[in-house]
Amino acid sequence: LTSALGLEIGNLAVGLSSFVDAPCAGFGSSTRDFGYEMNLAITTELDSLATALSGIDIRSGSDGPESQLEAMYQALTGEGLTVTRGDASCRPRADIPPSDLMWRERALSFLFLSTDANFHHPSDSGYPYEHDADDVIEKALERGTRVFFLQAGGSTDPDAGRIADATGGEVFTLASDSSGIVARVTSGIFDALANTEIELVPEGDD
Repeated sequence: LTSALGLEIGNLAVGLSSFVDAPCAGFGSSTRDFGYEMNLAITTELDSLATALSGIDIRSGSDGPESQLEAMYQALTGEGLTVTRGDASCRPRADIPPSDLMWRERALSFLFLSTDANFHHPSDSGYPYEHDADDVIEKALERGTRVFFLQAGGSTDPDAGRIADATGGEVFTLASDSSGIVARVTSGIFDALANTEIELVPEGDD
């Protein structure tokens, strides 16, 4: 992926974060799962992405939906979260520490979320994470980040389409084995580049 994009895009930088689900009873494993984790801060060292990906493994999860909404919010903001909702027995292990993905200012930015499951929502009974699709849209628009979804197998959560439409992204459906991911990421970026407005803002009389 990075080799293909690096040949086409100058000054490309990549980062990586991962998610599973809240490590709370009924949602995820208390010993293996997590709501969000930053694996690689954004870097121009493209080979670092393959190394970071190789360090991610399949975790548990206790139900179908996962913590995509909270993960997107954290990737965009790095705020972290001290959990105050849900069952007190899963605090503080469900907390998400602050992190800095190192988004570059004045760069076109894209967030690709790869998943095979629907989203957990703050309205789900007992769910500890608080950020919803509107929060993700707000932060993506503030940063100027287009959000794309790589949906492999299963059904697509309705909020994926809403977030993609609001931010200028798209929902791509992949085969169950995730084949075609390189083509989808590439086309998403190049379609966005072809439809980007550039505004020049003069500073001073010169």
